[in-house]
Amino acid sequence: MCVSAIAFLGLGCSDFEVMRVVAHLGDGHAQYRLAHMYADGSGVAKDDEAAARWLERAAEGDVAQAQYELGTQIVLGIGVPADPEAGTRWLLRAAGNGLHAARTDLGLAYLRGKSVPLDESEGVRHLRLAADAGEPKAQNTLAVFLLDRPRETENAARVGFDRRAAVDWLQESARSGFPAAQYNLGLLYAQGRGVQADPAQARAWYQRAAAQGHVAAGRELERVPDAERGAPRPGSAVPEPAAREVASGRALYEDYDCAGCHETAARPGMPVRPLVKLAERFSAAQLAGFLAAPPAPMPALPLSDAERERLAEYLLETYP
Repeated sequence: MCVSAIAFLGLGCSDFEVMRVVAHLGDGHAQYRLAHMYADGSGVAKDDEAAARWLERAAEGDVAQAQYELGTQIVLGIGVPADPEAGTRWLLRAAGNGLHAARTDLGLAYLRGKSVPLDESEGVRHLRLAADAGEPKAQNTLAVFLLDRPRETENAARVGFDRRAAVDWLQESARSGFPAAQYNLGLLYAQGRGVQADPAQARAWYQRAAAQGHVAAGRELERVPDAERGAPRPGSAVPEPAAREVASGRALYEDYDCAGCHETAARPGMPVRPLVKLAERFSAAQLAGFLAAPPAPMPALPLSDAERERLAEYLLETYP
């Protein structure tokens, strides 16, 4: 192993050897990179235990991204026993170090009461801070939450309800290229909710989201009125009760950031596991049962039986 000063120049040493030397000298960012080398098997045999050990050392060294990833793994029980309280402490440290993705996840946690006590005001506070800093996911989540609030309720006043501001957040997130926001903005234009109904705008935003692989947006394109005939495209009708179930399931999918594992490499070191041909393998009841006790590393989300059923309906509709 290269242990002299020449290692720092990389002469005669692999990237892994150089990173290991620097990590042992206490550099937090090197410790973080070393953790991912072990996790990915990059330049060294894959070693999940070593990856976890170095990730924790980087987090203790105040590396915000390491704190975020470690907190997420502990909250969800990915590779370690789930401990929402301990995981949330790491997320708070990451947010305090300016990592807006961590603050966004904290906001979601408070809105859902997932790993912290339910507190919508605190959830909105975290999301506003991240949204003000330009975090697209926070802008999208905040917008969807506020748009779903009734206009005249004590709770709406407490969390700072503002429909126009919510639409502005969603538009800003969509313009930044965030596919979930593009999809949600398309829904608003299709439904005339918060904005004037505009099928052409709905189609345009669905197309942008679908071009980035957003499956639900591709499906909604089939439900937008045809520009020439002014009517829905053939086969687009969805029974209203089923549509409500699917929409509720979509909200759960987004709340728990399932796309982070199944649609995009949102969290470094966590491989994408695409959802394909679910209807060939599961009925709605079977998929709901699978969600109740999934195999590792997939976490068992804290959902009621009814919520699991709605999530299963959404998944089967979107990834048949």
